[in-house]
Amino acid sequence: MKHNHNHNPQSSDGKHDGDAALSDFLAPLMDYTPTIPDELVEHYFAKNGFQCPDVRL
Repeated sequence: MKHNHNHNPQSSDGKHDGDAALSDFLAPLMDYTPTIPDELVEHYFAKNGFQCPDVRL
């Protein structure tokens, strides 16, 4: 019985597909209007000491 040991589940093609799927998922979120205003969230984050350089959060 011969086994194929060359199978790589994280091949570059699979990574590209994952990146494309993530981009497709995130694209509509860029136009999303949150229920809680950003200013209010930022106020409570700052009040509690939360700091994050990523503006997407």
